Amino acid sequence: MSPQMAYIDTRPLIFLVGWLLTLLLWWTYRKVGRHQGCLLPSALAVHLVYGCLFILLATGWGPFINQKEVRIMSMNWSLQHTNLVDALHPDTAGEQPLVMLAFTSHPNHRLGLVSQELATHLLALGQERIDVTFEITRDYGKMRGFTEIEIAGLKHWDASWSYYEVSGEDHGSDPWSDPQMETNTD
Repeated sequence: MSPQMAYIDTRPLIFLVGWLLTLLLWWTYRKVGRHQGCLLPSALAVHLVYGCLFILLATGWGPFINQKEVRIMSMNWSLQHTNLVDALHPDTAGEQPLVMLAFTSHPNHRLGLVSQELATHLLALGQERIDVTFEITRDYGKMRGFTEIEIAGLKHWDASWSYYEVSGEDHGSDPWSDPQMETNTD
């Protein structure tokens, strides 16, 4: 798929093509099968079924969209030098430390948060390994995004910015799809 297609919502086009294909199949069935029944009720039934299936499976209202999952993952944390924060985001220069969280199961996957409040909390704990609770959102089984909802017991913190990075070789594995290193809290 070309990168430009990622910015175009193709659902209206898919709906129109699917509707025309459904209409063509229905018309062919009526002609080849030589069915002699009421035309309007069968046409309405076909289009109603197609519309309902399209809404359920191809729009944001279906049962496979916006599935939430809560996981607790073990992570190691560290504080980075403020000059790195200054270089990455100059408008927060010298104000807040960068807290790096690395997954213990996948150490090349890291989360960086610029937050004095979080840094103070983690320093007070005195532990290198902590538990982080994530809310993961999936569409059709694929991860769309995640949110940290608790970090080492802290549920609210001010963060001026954050990012997620993967360094080194990934080998197709990530902490979001690895079932061995998760705890569901649902």
